[in-house]
Amino acid sequence: MSAESTTGAAPQAVRRAVDGVLAVIVVAALPLTSFAVVLGEYLRDRRCSEFYLVIPLVVFFASPVALIVFCVRLVVFWRRLQTWGRLTRLAFPFVVILGCVLARSQGLFHRLDKAVHSWVRPQAMQVDFVDAARLATDPGEDSETAAVGHDILALPLMLENLAGAEKHLLKSLEIRERLYGPVHPRVAFSLRNLAHVLSREGKRDEAEAAYRRALTIYRNCSEASGSDWASTLGDLARLHFDMGKQVEAENEFGQAVQAARELMAADRAQGAAILDELAQMRWSQDDFAGAEKLFLEVIQALRRSGDEGLFDLANILWHVGALYRQQARHAEAEEYLKQAIEAFQKIEGPDGQVQVECLEDLAGCYSDQKRYAEAVPLFKRALANLERNGGTDTLTAVYLLEKQAAALRGLGRVEEAKGLEARAKAIGQTQQRGAETP
Repeated sequence: MSAESTTGAAPQAVRRAVDGVLAVIVVAALPLTSFAVVLGEYLRDRRCSEFYLVIPLVVFFASPVALIVFCVRLVVFWRRLQTWGRLTRLAFPFVVILGCVLARSQGLFHRLDKAVHSWVRPQAMQVDFVDAARLATDPGEDSETAAVGHDILALPLMLENLAGAEKHLLKSLEIRERLYGPVHPRVAFSLRNLAHVLSREGKRDEAEAAYRRALTIYRNCSEASGSDWASTLGDLARLHFDMGKQVEAENEFGQAVQAARELMAADRAQGAAILDELAQMRWSQDDFAGAEKLFLEVIQALRRSGDEGLFDLANILWHVGALYRQQARHAEAEEYLKQAIEAFQKIEGPDGQVQVECLEDLAGCYSDQKRYAEAVPLFKRALANLERNGGTDTLTAVYLLEKQAAALRGLGRVEEAKGLEARAKAIGQTQQRGAETP
């Protein structure tokens, strides 16, 4: 072999090696990233680290660069390419374009964005609860974990000791201000929690100031999400409705609705959740038409997302059914409640706990119309689902037993009804004794 041929073979070998590396990057990027995102969602649910995302993200974002290099090489070396090499290089752009189309249709880019977002801004509540509560009681501890500990300690106090909850939330706010400065999303998170407790204590002016400060942080901080802004606007609107400030409340409510609609374009689930909350706010004000309009808007948007938004869709279908039931629009209530139960069953099977209240609503809808023969099996099914999921001796079980007994009495099956009433009474007495035990 001559020296010239050896010299010419070396660049060719280098080119082939480069082409091989680029091929691996382009072809492997989409499946590797898809796998990483799915795995990330699984591990995030179990509070595991998402550091592994670094590698697939690098590969994913290196793909456009690799594709550009391929295109340049395709033009420069066109005449020197053999037929198989030419077809291979021509195929790569089409493979990448097809992969991007498939990824878009499967919501991969949106899921990737959520995975990166949760990795960069981990949720505070993922910290171990017991350890956080322990650290919160250590006066020398000054960390995010300690702040979360105070948040956790405040939760049970919100039911019976609002002053104690306020004390812990003030401490949480103080820690986060020292850690992050006065303008940071986690400071705003503490302010929202504090405002909620202050409003329940009747300290509405202080709650209003806390909400406004949180909104200012969300507006001026690039790390804040649109969902934080829209949700806080809704909270402030609710407070102003309670304070009788109708003009301000309606203005803020309208802004929150608009922000949630814009959010749905980027994050349909988050936008839908906020619109659902705003619709329930209208419902609580007996504005049934306003609530119905928002609910139906969200349902229409979620139906376009397929199974990806099925759980949110099921919840809102249930809310619409309950809304119609309250207005005695029984046929419409029955239709939406059946759709909600069907959606819940697709998610958790026929024995899931989430559908218990929805089953109870449909059974109650039948009872409202004195269709007791249809109501009784649904009450039984709701109770069975509750018991399969550990809810045998709960107040929800008492409620379902009493409702089922009332339906049986409507059918004239008095003895069966008495048996269920006795069982409900026994559970209620057990619950009362447990509450009285220190």
